[in-house]
Amino acid sequence: MKVRDFAQEKRIDVIDTNQSSVVFKMKNGRELVVKNTIQGISSAVYMFDGKKEPQRIQDVATFDDGKEFQRYFGTKN
Repeated sequence: MKVRDFAQEKRIDVIDTNQSSVVFKMKNGRELVVKNTIQGISSAVYMFDGKKEPQRIQDVATFDDGKEFQRYFGTKN
């Protein structure tokens, strides 16, 4: 299962962009900027809930079985 499919199955918004940087706006007002490194193109995938800092998905295998998702969001559902 692809990360995108897993996220959509969990009803999580998936946003694609080809911008050279992405700004994550946290609920506490803090902004975190992630820059794409290769001419504005990146295959990086981040989880973000607005409360914790965005977390880059490191291991698609553990994400696919729900472990990485559960560690970040605290639940499988």
